[in-house]
Amino acid sequence: AQYPTLDMLTDRVNSILPLNIIAGNPLMEQCTVHQISGTYRKTNVTKGSHFEIGLTTKYIHNFIGQSSWFYTEDTPATTAGGVDYLIPAGATVRSFENMDGSLSAKFESKYSAHSRKLKSKLNFRIAADYNSLPYMNQGEKHVTESITPLFRFDYQSNFSKVFRMNLSSATSYYNSWGTMDTERLSE
Repeated sequence: AQYPTLDMLTDRVNSILPLNIIAGNPLMEQCTVHQISGTYRKTNVTKGSHFEIGLTTKYIHNFIGQSSWFYTEDTPATTAGGVDYLIPAGATVRSFENMDGSLSAKFESKYSAHSRKLKSKLNFRIAADYNSLPYMNQGEKHVTESITPLFRFDYQSNFSKVFRMNLSSATSYYNSWGTMDTERLSE
């Protein structure tokens, strides 16, 4: 479980930066994490190889997300606990809310092999992460999703006591999109 911090729960307004106001929310609840993981491993001692594949999925109930409001004019406001304050024009107010819909999944596969003749080791790793995080903007729920695939290759060799070689290459790509972006593009 993930618990809201004391700052998140405090029924007060932090307006040290008057155009970037942070308001606590004493009505938040702890969130609950539901996770399922599975891994398969196989080692072949004779060949000196190892294979591994795994999948992890996670869903967060009552995810602690951020809520943002932008104000174009001076606006009186009241916190959830009844504290009055003034929001100046041009300010953004950020608070925290419980919301459902946080989902993540991770796939990973690894393979390694040793060659005694070449005195070397070869490693491959393929992975992919998916994340879906909800947030609120101007009272509407939005979601930001991202995918991050990864490919990694490592080769290590000790040809002799004097000559050693390490060769490594990794490629990763990050792609993120959100429902707010999709709505703006369709207008």
